Amino acid sequence: MDQWLYQAGGMHVTCGRKSMSNNGFIGVTARHDLVLYDDDGKEYLRRPVMAMQTRFNALGGVQLTIDGQKYGLGFQPFSATATVLGGALGMALTAAAKRDKNDPRTEKQKRQQFIDLINQIQSGAIRPVA
Repeated sequence: MDQWLYQAGGMHVTCGRKSMSNNGFIGVTARHDLVLYDDDGKEYLRRPVMAMQTRFNALGGVQLTIDGQKYGLGFQPFSATATVLGGALGMALTAAAKRDKNDPRTEKQKRQQFIDLINQIQSGAIRPVA
Protein backbone atom coordinates (compact mmCIF):
# COMPACT_ATOMS: atom_id res chain seq x y z
CA MET A 1 0.00 0.00 0.00
CA ASP A 2 1.29 3.44 -0.90
CA GLN A 3 2.28 6.05 1.64
CA TRP A 4 1.38 9.47 0.31
CA LEU A 5 3.41 12.66 0.52
CA TYR A 6 0.68 14.40 -1.46
CA GLN A 7 -2.79 13.52 -2.61
CA ALA A 8 -5.66 15.42 -4.14
CA GLY A 9 -9.00 14.44 -5.56
CA GLY A 10 -11.15 16.35 -7.96
CA MET A 11 -8.43 16.47 -10.61
CA HIS A 12 -8.96 17.29 -14.26
CA VAL A 13 -6.10 15.73 -16.23
CA THR A 14 -5.51 15.97 -19.96
CA CYS A 15 -2.95 14.33 -22.24
CA GLY A 16 -2.71 16.44 -25.35
CA ARG A 17 -6.33 17.11 -26.30
CA LYS A 18 -7.62 13.94 -24.64
CA SER A 19 -9.25 14.15 -21.21
CA MET A 20 -7.82 11.44 -18.97
CA SER A 21 -9.97 12.29 -15.94
CA ASN A 22 -12.58 14.92 -15.19
CA ASN A 23 -12.79 14.20 -11.46
CA GLY A 24 -9.76 11.98 -10.83
CA PHE A 25 -7.08 11.59 -8.19
CA ILE A 26 -3.39 12.45 -8.13
CA GLY A 27 -0.81 11.39 -5.60
CA VAL A 28 2.92 11.47 -4.92
CA THR A 29 4.19 8.48 -2.96
CA ALA A 30 6.92 8.38 -0.34
CA ARG A 31 9.02 6.62 -3.00
CA HIS A 32 8.58 9.73 -5.17
CA ASP A 33 6.27 8.19 -7.75
CA LEU A 34 3.60 10.35 -9.34
CA VAL A 35 0.38 8.34 -9.56
CA LEU A 36 -2.68 9.32 -11.59
CA TYR A 37 -6.11 7.72 -11.28
CA ASP A 38 -9.12 8.13 -13.56
CA ASP A 39 -12.67 9.02 -12.54
CA ASP A 40 -13.36 5.40 -11.59
CA GLY A 41 -10.31 5.12 -9.32
CA LYS A 42 -8.27 3.04 -11.77
CA GLU A 43 -4.55 3.81 -11.87
CA TYR A 44 -3.44 4.78 -15.38
CA LEU A 45 0.00 6.29 -14.79
CA ARG A 46 2.81 5.74 -12.29
CA ARG A 47 6.21 7.29 -12.95
CA PRO A 48 9.11 8.58 -10.84
CA VAL A 49 8.92 12.32 -10.21
CA MET A 50 12.59 12.61 -11.19
CA ALA A 51 11.78 11.19 -14.65
CA MET A 52 9.33 13.95 -15.54
CA GLN A 53 9.73 17.53 -16.61
CA THR A 54 7.50 20.09 -14.96
CA ARG A 55 6.40 23.52 -16.04
CA PHE A 56 4.41 25.90 -13.90
CA ASN A 57 3.03 29.11 -15.32
CA ALA A 58 1.86 32.31 -13.69
CA LEU A 59 -1.77 31.65 -14.64
CA GLY A 60 -1.82 28.57 -12.42
CA GLY A 61 -1.27 25.93 -15.05
CA VAL A 62 0.80 22.83 -14.36
CA GLN A 63 2.18 20.86 -17.28
CA LEU A 64 4.08 17.60 -16.93
CA THR A 65 6.06 15.89 -19.67
CA ILE A 66 6.26 12.16 -19.00
CA ASP A 67 7.65 9.69 -21.55
CA GLY A 68 7.31 12.38 -24.23
CA GLN A 69 3.61 12.96 -23.48
CA LYS A 70 2.38 16.32 -22.17
CA TYR A 71 -0.14 16.20 -19.33
CA GLY A 72 -2.08 19.21 -18.11
CA LEU A 73 -3.25 19.25 -14.51
CA GLY A 74 -6.32 21.10 -13.29
CA PHE A 75 -6.77 21.07 -9.54
CA GLN A 76 -10.55 21.04 -9.71
CA PRO A 77 -13.00 18.80 -11.59
CA PHE A 78 -13.93 19.75 -15.13
CA SER A 79 -17.43 21.08 -15.54
CA ALA A 80 -19.20 22.57 -18.50
CA THR A 81 -21.60 24.44 -16.19
CA ALA A 82 -19.63 27.69 -16.26
CA THR A 83 -19.38 27.53 -20.04
CA VAL A 84 -23.07 26.79 -20.54
CA LEU A 85 -24.46 29.26 -18.02
CA GLY A 86 -21.65 31.75 -18.45
CA GLY A 87 -20.64 34.66 -16.29
CA ALA A 88 -20.57 34.93 -12.53
CA LEU A 89 -23.65 32.73 -11.97
CA GLY A 90 -22.15 29.81 -13.88
CA MET A 91 -18.83 30.18 -12.07
CA ALA A 92 -20.50 30.37 -8.65
CA LEU A 93 -22.66 27.29 -9.27
CA THR A 94 -19.68 25.37 -10.64
CA ALA A 95 -17.49 26.27 -7.64
CA ALA A 96 -20.18 25.16 -5.19
CA ALA A 97 -20.79 21.88 -7.02
CA LYS A 98 -17.08 21.05 -7.21
CA ARG A 99 -16.17 21.66 -3.57
CA ASP A 100 -14.79 18.46 -2.03
CA LYS A 101 -16.27 18.10 1.44
CA ASN A 102 -13.42 15.78 2.48
CA ASP A 103 -10.68 18.22 1.44
CA PRO A 104 -10.94 21.78 2.73
CA ARG A 105 -8.07 23.04 0.53
CA THR A 106 -8.83 25.45 -2.27
CA GLU A 107 -7.77 24.79 -5.85
CA LYS A 108 -4.94 27.30 -5.37
CA GLN A 109 -3.73 25.62 -2.15
CA LYS A 110 -3.73 22.15 -3.75
CA ARG A 111 -1.78 23.45 -6.74
CA GLN A 112 0.78 25.31 -4.61
CA GLN A 113 1.37 22.34 -2.31
CA PHE A 114 1.92 20.12 -5.37
CA ILE A 115 4.35 22.62 -6.93
CA ASP A 116 6.29 22.99 -3.66
CA LEU A 117 6.60 19.22 -3.19
CA ILE A 118 7.73 18.57 -6.78
CA ASN A 119 10.35 21.33 -6.49
CA GLN A 120 11.64 19.87 -3.20
CA ILE A 121 11.84 16.34 -4.62
CA GLN A 122 13.54 17.43 -7.84
CA SER A 123 16.05 19.58 -5.94
CA GLY A 124 16.96 16.65 -3.66
CA ALA A 125 15.63 18.36 -0.51
CA ILE A 126 13.36 15.36 0.21
CA ARG A 127 14.77 11.83 -0.03
CA PRO A 128 12.64 8.88 -1.14
CA VAL A 129 11.67 6.12 1.27
CA ALA A 130 13.31 2.81 0.38
